[in-house]
Amino acid sequence: MTDKLIAFLLSNENVLGYSVLLASSVIEYVFPPFPGDTVTLFGAFLIATRGWNFTAVLASVTLGSITGSCIDYYLGRKIGGAFVKDNGKTIAAGSYGVLTVERYNYVKEKFDKYGALIIVMNRFMPGVRAFFFIVAGITGMSIWSVQAYNLISVILWNVLIIWAGMLIGNNWERLLSLSQAYSTILGILVVIFIVVFVVKYFRKKN
Repeated sequence: MTDKLIAFLLSNENVLGYSVLLASSVIEYVFPPFPGDTVTLFGAFLIATRGWNFTAVLASVTLGSITGSCIDYYLGRKIGGAFVKDNGKTIAAGSYGVLTVERYNYVKEKFDKYGALIIVMNRFMPGVRAFFFIVAGITGMSIWSVQAYNLISVILWNVLIIWAGMLIGNNWERLLSLSQAYSTILGILVVIFIVVFVVKYFRKKN
């Protein structure tokens, strides 16, 4: 799929091409396995090698990220609203008991304390970005606060990734290799963090 998108972008430096960048940034929040950063990185590569407009590329991927995160946030709000209406009974998980009053309160306490920092850092943590916005919605964090912090994260990340793409220039393979290495390292660190968080939660519970 990525190869087809890249081939499409190579032949479409117009509104359609920028629309693909925007759509890719939305999809990666709705369907996290989608390689949105790879498409954004290729947009940066096209700035350096094909003269694509920097502002248009940045605006496209930024708007896409904001839109995608809003979808996740409102999904979380729907889950959180159902939880409140159901008076603390398990919801959104059938009989599995995933979301309970105790767990909801624990997550809300942590998100009230660290939510702003987590949202600011979300773009730098591939693979789990969508989860943070769902949690923000579940815990009732203000959409305006969420998107204010998210805008900081989105601009910092997109400027960094576009700058990297322009700096390395015509070596697309090296650029992609560095991006994949970064994602792998961050993915491992995120998994370690989640494991530590879960272990601490159950130790505290016991």
